[in-house]
Amino acid sequence: MSGRAYRFGAFLLDADTRELHLGDAAVALPARVLDCLVYLIERRERAVGRDELISAVYGRVDVSDAQLGQLIVRARRAVHDDGQEQHTIRTIPRFGFRWVAQTRAVDADANRAPPVPALAPAFAQPADLEGSREAAPGREDHASAMTPSATRTPGAMASADHAQPMPAGDVPQAEAVHAIEAAGAANAEDARPGSRPIAPAATRADTHLATAPAGRRRVASGFRRARLLRWGAVAVLGCGLVGLAIWHHASTQVSIATLDTRAPLAVLPTDVKPGDEDWMRLGLMEFVADRLRRGGVPVAPSDTTLALLPREGADATGADAHLRQRTGADRIIAPRLRRGDDGWRMELSATDRDGLRLQATATDPDVMVAARLASDRLLAALGHPPPLGEDDPGLDEHLQRAQAAMLANQLEAAREILVTATQLRQGDPLLRYLLVQVDFREGRYAEGLAELDALLSDAEVARDRLLRARLLNTRGVFAIRIDRYAQAERDFEAALQLLDRERDAAEWGRAMNGLGITRMAQGRVEEAAADLGDAREQLLRTGDALGLGRLDSNLGHVERLRDRPAQAVAYFAKAAEDFESLGAINELISVQSMLIEMHLQLLQYEQAGLAMQRYWAWRPRVRDPAQLAQIDLARAKVLLRAGRLREAAGLLDPPRSDTRPTAFQLHQYELYRAELALASGQPALALRLADNTLRLGDELAQPVRDWLQLQRERAALAADLPHGSAIVLPAGADASIPARLATAIVQARSGQAAAADASFRAALAQAQASGSPALLVEVASDYGPWLIERGHTGEAARLAGLVAPWSRSDYHAARVLGLIHRALGHAASAEQAAGDMARLAGEREPRIRDLR
Repeated sequence: MSGRAYRFGAFLLDADTRELHLGDAAVALPARVLDCLVYLIERRERAVGRDELISAVYGRVDVSDAQLGQLIVRARRAVHDDGQEQHTIRTIPRFGFRWVAQTRAVDADANRAPPVPALAPAFAQPADLEGSREAAPGREDHASAMTPSATRTPGAMASADHAQPMPAGDVPQAEAVHAIEAAGAANAEDARPGSRPIAPAATRADTHLATAPAGRRRVASGFRRARLLRWGAVAVLGCGLVGLAIWHHASTQVSIATLDTRAPLAVLPTDVKPGDEDWMRLGLMEFVADRLRRGGVPVAPSDTTLALLPREGADATGADAHLRQRTGADRIIAPRLRRGDDGWRMELSATDRDGLRLQATATDPDVMVAARLASDRLLAALGHPPPLGEDDPGLDEHLQRAQAAMLANQLEAAREILVTATQLRQGDPLLRYLLVQVDFREGRYAEGLAELDALLSDAEVARDRLLRARLLNTRGVFAIRIDRYAQAERDFEAALQLLDRERDAAEWGRAMNGLGITRMAQGRVEEAAADLGDAREQLLRTGDALGLGRLDSNLGHVERLRDRPAQAVAYFAKAAEDFESLGAINELISVQSMLIEMHLQLLQYEQAGLAMQRYWAWRPRVRDPAQLAQIDLARAKVLLRAGRLREAAGLLDPPRSDTRPTAFQLHQYELYRAELALASGQPALALRLADNTLRLGDELAQPVRDWLQLQRERAALAADLPHGSAIVLPAGADASIPARLATAIVQARSGQAAAADASFRAALAQAQASGSPALLVEVASDYGPWLIERGHTGEAARLAGLVAPWSRSDYHAARVLGLIHRALGHAASAEQAAGDMARLAGEREPRIRDLR
């Protein structure tokens, strides 16, 4: 080849002429952005470290992470990628970046064409957006529906790490933030010889206003006064949207098939209250769309969106689906405007294909200011900085945008916004504290804890009682995440010593919420329930919706620990609903894990499967490697229950490369691998895996240890290998169900029939009291064969009656029911159970011969 050129999707990058083309149009780029693209593409077979990329692009090493982050944001934006999708440039946590788009080298000379006018990256749209997504490596469709079935996965195994307690605090509420009206300069791309200027982002509105008188040009450049903006909006819409709206409701002569409809976002007309100005419905629709475009997000043309919407009075069923299909929009944005005592409130709700919703709101006496602020906060939630060339906002608005980005798990954008905000107040403890929040969501626990320790030793922090309490609360949350519950308890108690219950109600509620979590994790459930009740009272007073959602999630955990899964489901479902309405993705993903667990406890496989589909679809949005491990573990458990063993093995052996499991999670991986081996008909392997992990002794959390011991004894029994040593149970009623079952199996194989009977009966009574059908089936699976072997058919018949309600949907319930019916001589019932087993077996060994 005579030159270096690379084709990926609809793009062609010519490294020799230093040009990027989208189709036949040139895309203007700053020199360093182009250097970055070329360097990553030409080393696409490996990841490129941050220092290496800085040295190659900047030619020096004294470049901040913020500058590099801004460069990557611009490079992604140029090729229609972002920090969420990462289908072209992928972040390699704690290392650097890698080019991942399918790319081929081509003959540069053959692909060169006469120059054409440059397009700004914000408006250069790929010919087939969906196609470019499908071509991205590693993007598989794992969200297939779950078959209602079961395998020998522990019923009461709680996910006690990242999917368990909801952290007590996050970004502080607006009332605690001190606004600063100082202006700050944004980092600009350094000029280099040979660089091209970025073409201005042009929209229909800009084109129209470019030839308008000075007054209207002022409107286009600043958008500062509502009166002028209203006139400008009407002027723009006079020959465009308003005319199209009249056509949309009165004529069908224009062919929709001719419209340019491909864009990842579509903005609907604004929902305004009857009696407000008519121009707001379409004028604010176009304003929001234009603002998002100028922030680097392609948006479907407003006239296209209007043409695709059903006519007024027509049936709107399926309207969103039709709009997504025709525009390619992943998100549909619904603006809503209402007038209140404190001004205009603009709400922007962006809903994606999976039903996950992001929200951004702003209130201001000036309707256009409210629309602009809400649009910029939505841009932050989508992972994009606001349009360049605007006046830099004050500190308070920076924090609002950072909060929006953090809730949506757009952590790169949140970090960039906060780093930019430091220009307003260098070294400000509050800004450092918020950057620690980003560390938490990225799973950078060591770095976050080190910064918290530094802040707590800062003299300025020592003088600020409320900020010090916040830092202690946050350090407690970090300690919970790394399983240091005693340390977390000390931090929350120290925070309470600094707080006043009445004056600091919100922070007091967060401290009590955290204290409840730590006591719950240490088995002090009733103390935890009292702490959480106190927290609820305080958070209700302050109207902290996010804090209340976290509290509901933690109350769900209390009900789970009280063996009341049905009540836990109600709490988890309510928390999930609240988190989704707030666009709090990190919290939503955590609580969804426990909602799935509770559905499995109740043998509600269809509900668990549906919840898992959404849960898995959100995985690409997660940045915390430990939380990614939790998602994989939850999916593996659902797959094991469905008998889809090969898919489960792909998640468990070994853990996926983008995860970083905690110690507790690594032990869960080993537990599920042992179960997988047993379900696959390899009891000797299951025994070996369990013994290897059980050697860790006290390093294992008790729930994992008890379930591993039970799987070990089941495997030894199935393979006719020696049983383990007698298990020492706690005194009183504190022994878990799996520990009692493992003890009963060892006692039965040791010839201690009476002791085995007593252990089985105690496990059954405990399972009946638990309210968990899954635990009941676990006990019956071991107890039923023992009763048959002993000839206790009457007790076996009563046991059959207990599990019968789930025999049509649960593999193990069907098996134990069939064994009992066969022992009782009920041939027809045994045959029915055999059929259910065959239907529910999946890839398991159905062992139907046992029932015939």
